[in-house]
Amino acid sequence: MLSEIKKIINFNWPKKISWKLSLVYTLIFLLVLLVLNGTAYYMLNNYVHNSIRESVNNTLNYILPKLRGVDRNSFDYEAALLLQNISKSEEDVYFRIVDYNKETVAQSNMLKGMELPLENGDLEITKNKKTYFLKTVTISKYGYLNGYLQVVKDVTIEYSVLNRLLIFLSISSVVGGLVALLVGFFITKKSMKPVKEMSETARKISGSDLSQRLEVTDSNDELTELAETFNSMLDRLEKAFKKQEQFVSDASHELRTPISIIKGYINILDRWGKEDKEIKEEAVESIKSEIQSMNDLIESLLFLARGDLAEIEPSYENFNFNKIVKEIIKENKILDKNINYEYIEKEKVKVFADKLLLKQLLRIFIENSRKYTDAGGNIIIKSEKEKNNIKITIEDDGKGIAEEDIPHIFDRFYKIDKSRSDEKGSSGLGLSIAMKIIELHNGDIDVESEIDKGTKITIFIPLTKK
Repeated sequence: MLSEIKKIINFNWPKKISWKLSLVYTLIFLLVLLVLNGTAYYMLNNYVHNSIRESVNNTLNYILPKLRGVDRNSFDYEAALLLQNISKSEEDVYFRIVDYNKETVAQSNMLKGMELPLENGDLEITKNKKTYFLKTVTISKYGYLNGYLQVVKDVTIEYSVLNRLLIFLSISSVVGGLVALLVGFFITKKSMKPVKEMSETARKISGSDLSQRLEVTDSNDELTELAETFNSMLDRLEKAFKKQEQFVSDASHELRTPISIIKGYINILDRWGKEDKEIKEEAVESIKSEIQSMNDLIESLLFLARGDLAEIEPSYENFNFNKIVKEIIKENKILDKNINYEYIEKEKVKVFADKLLLKQLLRIFIENSRKYTDAGGNIIIKSEKEKNNIKITIEDDGKGIAEEDIPHIFDRFYKIDKSRSDEKGSSGLGLSIAMKIIELHNGDIDVESEIDKGTKITIFIPLTKK
């Protein structure tokens, strides 16, 4: 028994979803059909048997009272007379009256020569390929047994109908199951056709070709939603791959320049640096400078890579925001005394954020403004509370940004003016890092700029962790 159960549990279902769904639908349909057919048969069977018993009981209730009042000495005569009176109404219900000696004293013509057991209660008997329902009751007067009354009903037709119905319901269940399997497979296969097309399209997609897209139908069903979601994912992947290619290309270009410079100075050192101390010192200083630039570039790349992989977890703490702004302005005044820095603090603001990351954020934007603001120019920093955020504004009157460049300034390695950026030693990663810091804090940023009039950066950082 256990081995049979294990076989059922370990039944190897088909691998194709269409067949699995077809089998599941067929089993459910077959189960429902069996329940309905079983219920219908059970109710009809009960109805037929109740009708048979009711018919026999009605006959008994009509005859029995008439026989119970008969004296034993006249029992035979009265029984025969009663049977003669009701024999005209015989259809499929027959009677037999037996005296106390178990001798038949009166019976229907259909029962002549038929042996019937004298057992009280209900019986089903088969005689001559026919089925009968028999009920036997005793007849007595003043406690003395006068005889027996047997009522017999021919139920061959009723039972034949029930048997044929059972066969019909069984066949209909089998046929219904097969039809359900075929129809279910056809419908499921048709329904799964878009999935097959998706699979074929997905096979054609590779890292070198992300242009393939799934066909979206107008059915507005779950598969349409899946196709749209899949296409949206491919759009994002294609965009990410292109960014990655651009990133690798730009990173290679950025690293190639300092490596070439270092290589050139090494060759100079190898040829003339051993004898010429001035050349040696110049070459060493230049190599150190380029190595530092490479180090800064690699650190920036690592920061962005960790951010992309969600490996950066801000270290939240409460601190006075106004204080770190003043520290950064002090640093910049030392670096460039030709720029006028002004800090407008409308109120003291305490922030729950990553102090070091916010410092880095401010340094990037202030340094960016300082690079492209001419001597005598102004950089104004403001901070204030706005709803549940701290609003930081960094405004300069420098060279400004063209309208078409503004959407791209946070792209990695994007440079508005390549020649100007190269002169300033920019890698094009600073603003990308700033944007990543803002995203890590669930903040927002707005950029307004106009050529030769300056740039205004507005940053919103939540006062508390979201």
